[in-house]
Parts: sequence; structure tokens; C-alpha cells
Amino acid sequence: ARMSNEITTDPDHAFGRPCIAGTNIPAEEVYGRFVAGDSITTLLWDYGVSQRRIEAAIRHWIKHKEEL
Repeated sequence: ARMSNEITTDPDHAFGRPCIAGTNIPAEEVYGRFVAGDSITTLLWDYGVSQRRIEAAIRHWIKHKEEL
């Protein structure tokens, strides 16, 4: 099930948690690392996805963390 162009949920991947589209990278994990002090650049290198996708994961988690 698509949540946005950048973030999707699929019960067959990552236990249905919101992930960066086309990956099994949970938005929650990206957000957690960002607030723990990892830079966007570090996240780009570690996950191998675009800056747009990293920022979308962070924005998604900020917007929806109370619901999840």
C-alpha cells in the first residue's frame, strides 16, 4: 500500500512499517538516527538512497509518529 511517492507500507516487508519506497529501510530508523545526531550526508552514504528520500522519511516520521 502506497503512502506517498517516497514512503510505502507493505505487510510483506518490514512488518508493515512505513519504509522508503522500493526498500526495506524503515522511516522510523532513519528518523531515529537523524535525531541521534547522524547527518543527512551520513544517512545518504549508509542507505544509498537520495537526499529527497532520506528527508521524506524524516518528515513522514515527524508527521505520523503519534499515529504509529
